[in-house]
Amino acid sequence: MKGAVPSGGSFLVHRTIPAADSMVTASPSARYSTYHAAMPEGPGTAPVIRVLIADQIAHIVEDLAKLADFSDQVDVCGIARHDDDVIEEARLRRPDVLLVSSAMGGADAATLAAQLADAAPGAKILFVTPPGVEDGVAAPEIGETVAPSTTGAELVAAIRRAQGVDAHEPAVAAEPEEPMQEIIPRRPRRAGRTRGEIFLVYSGKGGVGKSMIATNLAVGLSIDTGARVALVDLDLQYGDAGVMMQVDKHLTSIEDLAQHGEVVDPEVLQEVLATGPASVRVLLAPASPELADLVTTANLRAILRELGKTHDYIVVDAPAHLEERTLEVIEQADQILVVTAFNVTAVKSTRVALKLFQSLGVEMDRIAIVLNQSRQKVTFARGDIEQLLRFRVLVQLPFDTRVDESIDHGQPLVMSEPRSEMSKQFRALVDYLTPDAAETDRAHADDRARVPASRRRFSLGRRQS
Repeated sequence: MKGAVPSGGSFLVHRTIPAADSMVTASPSARYSTYHAAMPEGPGTAPVIRVLIADQIAHIVEDLAKLADFSDQVDVCGIARHDDDVIEEARLRRPDVLLVSSAMGGADAATLAAQLADAAPGAKILFVTPPGVEDGVAAPEIGETVAPSTTGAELVAAIRRAQGVDAHEPAVAAEPEEPMQEIIPRRPRRAGRTRGEIFLVYSGKGGVGKSMIATNLAVGLSIDTGARVALVDLDLQYGDAGVMMQVDKHLTSIEDLAQHGEVVDPEVLQEVLATGPASVRVLLAPASPELADLVTTANLRAILRELGKTHDYIVVDAPAHLEERTLEVIEQADQILVVTAFNVTAVKSTRVALKLFQSLGVEMDRIAIVLNQSRQKVTFARGDIEQLLRFRVLVQLPFDTRVDESIDHGQPLVMSEPRSEMSKQFRALVDYLTPDAAETDRAHADDRARVPASRRRFSLGRRQS
């Protein structure tokens, strides 16, 4: 940001944007947030502060993690990942406070404040302090600073000060409970649809069995439906799909398609794909981590488009971190399977991921939770996890000592142990993803009255790369 401050520093306490017109009031929707119902008001309570985060996606995830335990005080009502999204999202969301990174660029602080005065009257901005400014020292034209190692509590305190709420003042006395996201049956493929469906397997934390689930799902889809299935290893630096599908000796990978840009030759694509168990075609990750950057968002979009022409189902094994290429698949995916496990850190990262998806405008009926029991003993129940996530678990995979052996031998468990309880659960997952038309129509008829229609809140802001 010209004239502003570099990224990576600490957060500033506020610069107020004066209301452009004293008669302007927030729209009715401003009382409602992406994650909460209407906030209680009245004596002894303070409304939850609506915050819009404008930053790079990695920093947004960090901020969401910091704020996750303070939902009774701060509500992230939206995000902006690109320079030209900031004003538009501020106009749409009408936040109380805008948390903006200098990495957004495009204007200095004063210019941005002037633009936001029209877009979001009365909003406040938290800027990022430049390096070299000592902790707690007021910099010219910036204001009070917070240390770069700011904690969630410190960040919330800064947001409350920006909003004019004392840091020690009690927040909302009682927060309405978020509604539970129930499992909504999927509709069958549209008659005449020629593009393959995309199933994204994602987890906000590594080590929960995501790649094991992606490979078994791909093979299970092929076995149970007889359809043409492709598996894309999008963990471009450290992908394991090749080992798990016993095709790691295959000589070509996604990097060989990088040079084709936005036009991928179908014959070349078929040559690059490996053939794994149950005839699943596998697009491997690059052989070396440094080659990951060769694959651009535009290139990935072209690959998925071409795969969709020749395959009925495309399973994408995503990396645990969010970046532009993963966001591209999120936008295109017909179903997003979020994998979590029976441990506190996995559940916490899943909460953050779900909030981010909500901020991105992802319809909740495109998301399903897969709970993987990766250890023999667990300390809390499935119901506890559902209550924490406010999401029903679609499938719970049991602990099975044979999982490691199946990975070592490159034979997914749905093939090596088809009668196991885990294979049974994978068949249930396949059944959910590939519903029978008659059964789905009956299920939707039952649910239509009680399940509100899901709306796309705003676009992911697709960008060319």
